[in-house]
Amino acid sequence: MTAVARAPFCVAVHAERLEDRRVWDLVRRALDAHPSLRATWFVSPVHAIWSDVDLGDRLSELTDRSQEIGQHTHFYDAARSTIEPGNGEALMTEVNITACLDRDHSYLVERGHAPRGFVSGAWALDPVIDAWLRRERFLYDCSWRTYVLPYQSHGSDRGDGRAAAAMDLGVLRLPTTTSLRRSLPRRRTAASPIGPYELVYLHDYDLLDAGKRLMLRALCAARAGAPRCTLGAVADAVTSAGSISHE
Repeated sequence: MTAVARAPFCVAVHAERLEDRRVWDLVRRALDAHPSLRATWFVSPVHAIWSDVDLGDRLSELTDRSQEIGQHTHFYDAARSTIEPGNGEALMTEVNITACLDRDHSYLVERGHAPRGFVSGAWALDPVIDAWLRRERFLYDCSWRTYVLPYQSHGSDRGDGRAAAAMDLGVLRLPTTTSLRRSLPRRRTAASPIGPYELVYLHDYDLLDAGKRLMLRALCAARAGAPRCTLGAVADAVTSAGSISHE
């Protein structure tokens, strides 16, 4: 991919509930409705692990449909086996951060998917996460944002208001530009060596909401002329361009 006249349109799905049959059925229907969509699915397998539902076949179906698998990790206490209502706070210790990252990564790799991209649960940023991403040779991370969060999350302010892709300690940061809810009507982009790109995120369970399904349909229609690609494709093009700024 080289610089293009129209900003590439990228969709990032924070996939946290693929074990839920209702969510999975709606995921398949969304892909049927938008066959040209090339999304990156940042998979958080912790609920599947707690529910003893194997996501192997569902992850394979996503890649068979030309989707990309990335990793999405929330830092709940790794010693727990479930989250009780109102008790989903992150435990941001070095031991727990590493345990959560290792658990989710192993789950995906054991099912044949070696993720190259990452996004942190609740947009949390921490030096322990940074070191782990470098050690596991991740290519890119989308935990930075072009906007400021309306709530507090561990270390997330370091990623607020980032307007351009940058290399940060060996990992390419591709800032998320907007949420599905805020994606219409104004297009929001981030700068990069290949030109601006648009990165819209949603959760897989958002598809349970009829209104958000309509938003996705309207967004795909509005971006009909824009190149559609996974974030891995954008990351490859950016790093190949060779003029990326460094933090």
